[in-house]
Amino acid sequence: MAASDKEHLSLLCDVSEFAARLAGSADIHAYLSQIVGLVADHLHCDVCSIYLYDDKTQELVLQATSGLAPQSVGNVRMKISEGLTGMALRELRPVREQVASDNPNFKPFQGINEEPFDAFLAVPIQRGIEKIGVLVVQRSRERPFDDEDVLAVKATTSQLAGAIENARILMGVPKAQESAATGQRPPAATRMVKGQTASRGFAHGPAIIHDHGAYHRLFTEAPGARPYSMDDLQRALDATAEQLQGLQERLGQRVPEMASLIFEAHLMMLKDTAFIGEMRKRIEDGENPPQAVLAVGRKYSDLMAASPHAYMREKEHDVEDVIRRILANLMGMRVEVGLNEASAVIVAREMYPSDIVKLATAEVGGIVQTSGGVTSHVSILARSLHVPMVIADDPTLLDLPEGTPVVLDADIGNIYINPTPDIVERFSQRQDARRQVATQAPPQALPETTATADGTRIRLLANINLLTDIDLARFVGAEGVGLYRSEFPFLVRNTPPSEEEQVSIYRRLIEGFEGREVTFRTLDIGADKLLLYFDETAELNPAMGLRSIRFSFRHDDIFRQQLRAILRAGAGSPIRIMFPMISSVDDFVRAKTTLDSCMQELAQQKLAHNASPAVGVMVEVPSAVEMIDTIARRADFLCIGSNDLIQFLLAVDRSNEKVASYFMPHHPAVLRSLQRVAQAGAAAGCEVSICGEMAHVGAYLPFLIGIGVRALSLDPQFLPPVQQQITQMTLAQARHVAQDLLAQDTIDAVIARLPDLDQQHSD
Repeated sequence: MAASDKEHLSLLCDVSEFAARLAGSADIHAYLSQIVGLVADHLHCDVCSIYLYDDKTQELVLQATSGLAPQSVGNVRMKISEGLTGMALRELRPVREQVASDNPNFKPFQGINEEPFDAFLAVPIQRGIEKIGVLVVQRSRERPFDDEDVLAVKATTSQLAGAIENARILMGVPKAQESAATGQRPPAATRMVKGQTASRGFAHGPAIIHDHGAYHRLFTEAPGARPYSMDDLQRALDATAEQLQGLQERLGQRVPEMASLIFEAHLMMLKDTAFIGEMRKRIEDGENPPQAVLAVGRKYSDLMAASPHAYMREKEHDVEDVIRRILANLMGMRVEVGLNEASAVIVAREMYPSDIVKLATAEVGGIVQTSGGVTSHVSILARSLHVPMVIADDPTLLDLPEGTPVVLDADIGNIYINPTPDIVERFSQRQDARRQVATQAPPQALPETTATADGTRIRLLANINLLTDIDLARFVGAEGVGLYRSEFPFLVRNTPPSEEEQVSIYRRLIEGFEGREVTFRTLDIGADKLLLYFDETAELNPAMGLRSIRFSFRHDDIFRQQLRAILRAGAGSPIRIMFPMISSVDDFVRAKTTLDSCMQELAQQKLAHNASPAVGVMVEVPSAVEMIDTIARRADFLCIGSNDLIQFLLAVDRSNEKVASYFMPHHPAVLRSLQRVAQAGAAAGCEVSICGEMAHVGAYLPFLIGIGVRALSLDPQFLPPVQQQITQMTLAQARHVAQDLLAQDTIDAVIARLPDLDQQHSD
């Protein structure tokens, strides 16, 4: 293929054109028509068509085309068991033919003018395990499709899956009865609530309750304030679309992992003739516009909430956000309800990682969550995005009236409701002083290497959650990446990233560290890290259920895509791959066999990749500790995931505040397990590192170094103080501390020898 013919490859991770088409289209049908035209232009093909899947009739229906007869739209239908298009969706794989009509599975349709275009490529559109439809492109047989065309179309369908799924949902939403509004919240009292710090910082602003039905309460009385017109509604719709487009742009800049149409559901609703049309009809029938907007919003919200599918239930949040925005713009309210003004303090029972990203992009002041733990991935994500966050086990916070003044002191975990002027003044002065110190004394970069006072080398590596962590990690001088949490690009999106999108993200990470070692942990999905676009059955004990490597084994296609992406991004660079939650030698062998298969596949396809990555194991399950000698002989390196290892060793749910006091890194059983792993690594000649919360707690550093841990992976902010402490100790001192602690049989005895122990472990 000539270089001039490869311009369509720019389509792989650039969604700006798709976003522009969505913003500029009159309705959903017009949007789909523009998309097929855009793809046809990029791929230089004669025909591009989108078929949507109707799961009730199990039929594929042609909904948009560029190149076929216009009257074929809506009229060309086929069962999923029919034709090459049906085969692509049925088998969830691309189907490519140089001469489609020669294939016995080809299903011809008379009168749609496809006969001249025999070169055929059909790629399924799916969102997780949900079948959405098929994107079909066709050319004359003289110009067949090649491997690069397949990659481009696969990337395109991945980018568009969410938007097209939203179009499919909205085009097929059934009628339903309106739901009733809920009552108002009682007024809040002046008080202070003690919580746990999840992400440090300070915020002062109005409380916004982030839960189901909040928008009903917020506008219970407002719709009757004054009459509005149809023109007022249109202005509100236009303003809402403009706000959402701005949020999308800021989101892509702040969180590159979300370079996708995260707000496609919102924008799609504004283009849906049924959704907006019902509002207009109600207004024409005499209903005041705010009441019409609320009524339609309630209907759609209830429909989504009642769905048996998790990905559909999640749409309830999208409906509520859109309705809140339309109402705020319609009624001239100052705040952007849903994703609010910069000073707002969001109060929620629980939040998803995508919620945190959206709120951070909207520059909210801080977050209070009434459930969960400080080691959850939501908390980790808040720290990466520098959003102050406190976990407070106080459900009454959800009863605060919207707009209640709140001071959030996330440095120590205090929440002040209706703070007095002197409290506000005190914290404002503290913030001013902190800003002055920050401008006068920037953080110091680390020396290139770290060693104890007597010369024992300790590698200090960075934990990376988002690409935005790279700058700080490089500034403080991290020697590389000891843990890249690869699940975040999956968690913060509405659809799973394609292989091509993962390649782009991983390559940016590797390039950011300029030749330094980067360690990729494969997907650690499950427990507190749920993918809402997967309809997995609810589990009674998710922390010990289908998670981490078990999830990858269950979803082999996603596992292989990720491994291929890591290997391709790592071509020519020092990378390491480690598998989480390995519970047996068999698990490790199975995972490594899949990795070897992916390398062979890439070699056959002649795609550049890293053919010799270091391969290691996350040690976080007691059974792995029991088998550690054998595992260490097979692995290139070991990494202790102390958070989960402690949880499983001590039978303590680390997200359950009721048993938080039982989560003890200093428990004798934990200390002895860590020593056993370190000894096995030393005997097998493979490096042992630690990446959990223990790695940055000063009280534990002498013990870890004393038992033989020679690499620590930390959040970048903790690297300078940890290095300073290491340089002030000797190996002999560290070994003495370790031997003393290992000799103790009781928790109290250990605590007595750790006078500086930080009991909170909440940094």
